[in-house]
Amino acid sequence: MVTMLWVLCILQCMFHMPVAGGCNVEERIALMRIRSSLLEANSEVPASWGQSGDCCSWERVRCNNSKRVSDLNLYCQATVDAEGCSNWNLSLTIFSWFHELQLLDLSSNFACFQDFDGLQGVTKLRYLDLSDNSLTGNNIFESLGKLPSLEVINIHSSSMSGALQDSAFRNLKKLRKLHLGSNQLNGSIPPSLFELARLEYLDLSEFKKKGHIPITLSSNLSSSLQTLKLSANNLNGTFDFFWLRNCTMLKNIDLSRNADLAIDVKFWGYVPKFQLRKLMLSGCNLDTSIIAGPNFLGTQLHLQILDLSNNNLAGSLPDWIFRNEASLVYLDLANNSLVGSLNLMWQRQSNLQMVNISKNRFVGQLPTNISSVFPNLTVLDASYCCISRDLQPSLCNISRLAYMDLSNNKLTGEVPPGLFTNCSELKILKLSNNNLGGTILSGVRNLSFISAIYLASNNFEGALPNYLSGHLEIMDLHDNKLSGELDVYSGIFLHCKF
Repeated sequence: MVTMLWVLCILQCMFHMPVAGGCNVEERIALMRIRSSLLEANSEVPASWGQSGDCCSWERVRCNNSKRVSDLNLYCQATVDAEGCSNWNLSLTIFSWFHELQLLDLSSNFACFQDFDGLQGVTKLRYLDLSDNSLTGNNIFESLGKLPSLEVINIHSSSMSGALQDSAFRNLKKLRKLHLGSNQLNGSIPPSLFELARLEYLDLSEFKKKGHIPITLSSNLSSSLQTLKLSANNLNGTFDFFWLRNCTMLKNIDLSRNADLAIDVKFWGYVPKFQLRKLMLSGCNLDTSIIAGPNFLGTQLHLQILDLSNNNLAGSLPDWIFRNEASLVYLDLANNSLVGSLNLMWQRQSNLQMVNISKNRFVGQLPTNISSVFPNLTVLDASYCCISRDLQPSLCNISRLAYMDLSNNKLTGEVPPGLFTNCSELKILKLSNNNLGGTILSGVRNLSFISAIYLASNNFEGALPNYLSGHLEIMDLHDNKLSGELDVYSGIFLHCKF
């Protein structure tokens, strides 16, 4: 029987003969071999595989009009153990049997794939996803460079090592998306990547890449470029945003955590053709004109995510951040040396969900109508600033607030009881190292929502209520003026000083 199948397979390959079941015999045999490899790895296999002779009807398989396999989706197919690994070892030579394959998805199997030369016969392959696996061999991109039809390559988080060869990408003229982040690649960035005319998405983040970014004023960057991610590397030299002036589709840039990378944001009166949605420049050698101006950021009217944290920036808050038409959702200015009043910040921002202005030198107070200013806020971190006066009861009306840290400020007065009882989403509240006072948890009986409260180093007095219901895990009350017994709270971590 096996011999007959091989005879049919050979005849079909020679004469392109269709088979009665409507499925290419050679490809059916290859799929059954993949099925066997999954069974050997103690993984489940698609239930329909092998149940009929027509592999085009099997789940995770799609065929073209010629009854040849065009799409093969084995995403998250292997069974993983408690450590998130699988025993699936597969030679990629098996896919050389699928001559008209255009899409191959093997992502999130945490498996070991090898023998990339086997892919060289799949010349029509357009989409390849091998992310979240373990890839072995040094010829990966040399092999992929021989597949000129490739448009999307995703090899994110796949334990690749070694250097990227510049020649490997010169033949990939149709490449639109390249996801290589979170691997162990080193060396420099290949200049040929920035010569790909159709490139839309480039992710080289979290490598050990060194050297400069191979872009210059004369570079002919793809006008289709939308996303550029080069974060968490060891890049140096200068990155000039003016280089990107003709990238009309640009939406997302992440250059964070490149401490030696000097970033120039000046455009010298030139208005860029792009409108960014996401800009992340945390932990870089950032041009100080990003605060003082002039720079291109004042022209970005649709910015949703802005991260300028950890840059030792000085000066006052720039007014372009809180323009009336701003659409900010995420703002991180933490760990800088920004100064001045916070009054500029208290303009209505209905889209803003996350604000981190901690570890700066701002002064001022929370507005009485803060729930109207930030109605959709989920995270507020204004710790280690110089915020003074009382906590506003309006905080209790921010229904989505989940995390608030106002510790290490100059807050006075009492804590509005509604923070403990009305904010159904609030899980962590940090108010330590202020000048807050009054009876501890006055009027509070039920802590059904909150899981951690930090009230240390304040002026709270009295005893805790006899019983507090809820699921509190941490209550830090040390360095206050408390009295009474705490035995009833033996299930909660309490750090108190009377």
